[in-house]
Amino acid sequence: MRFDLNGILLGYFAILTSKKMEASEALDIYRDRDATGKMFRALKSGMDFDHAGVQSPMSLESKVFLAFVAGIIRNEIFQKTKKLRLEDRKNYTVPAVMKTMDMMEATRNVRTGKYIRRYASTGKQKKILTAFRLKESFIDQLLAEWNG
Repeated sequence: MRFDLNGILLGYFAILTSKKMEASEALDIYRDRDATGKMFRALKSGMDFDHAGVQSPMSLESKVFLAFVAGIIRNEIFQKTKKLRLEDRKNYTVPAVMKTMDMMEATRNVRTGKYIRRYASTGKQKKILTAFRLKESFIDQLLAEWNG
């Protein structure tokens, strides 16, 4: 079967499946297998999971649990930003998204004790929020709740 994406030929593929589905759906599922490999790579390199570095079984259990939760969160970021990566593969990788969103910060005003946003959201941050079905006003609502 011949596939193309927006006029770009992707070649010929033969994918066998036990479930009845469109060829494009099978190709999407096949390509998503790469996400699993990337998740294990992220566990080993980005989350330092290739070395136990613990002294007790309870510590190891805690580390495994945290790595599991981190993997779920990373996968959610990966899935939600899929459409953004179609536009721009370089700037919407999981590490790039995390770095971009890490720049959104609030500080506590010394005089008033209230939290305020340090900077306005960038266009990139707004796109990422939209990918998670959030609006910029959500950040302001959170700060208002924290300020009581």
